[in-house]
Amino acid sequence: MYGTVYKIEFYIKKSQSNRILEWWKDRYKHLKIYSIKPWTGEQCTTTVKKALAYGGINNIDWDTLTPDGILEDLQTEIKSTSFQHKNEKAIITLIKKEAEDWNP
Repeated sequence: MYGTVYKIEFYIKKSQSNRILEWWKDRYKHLKIYSIKPWTGEQCTTTVKKALAYGGINNIDWDTLTPDGILEDLQTEIKSTSFQHKNEKAIITLIKKEAEDWNP
């Protein structure tokens, strides 16, 4: 799953969108260290969860720590909050599969 890329879409209220954008803009003022090892830096999955939570989207499993795990959570737990698309599940689109000749 290292090189597999997905697009994940769900609809949220404008107020939630504004808060999440505010969170990311503030976040990228001062870049931090990211890591797959929690003791050496913040994980990418945790960062995404924090952004969603800041926007009021809290229905995601906080015990998930892997990209595969957060993908599964987004597929099963996240639901749209906008009036027009209320409770619709996230749309997951495969953008690129991992190259078969990749060797870690």
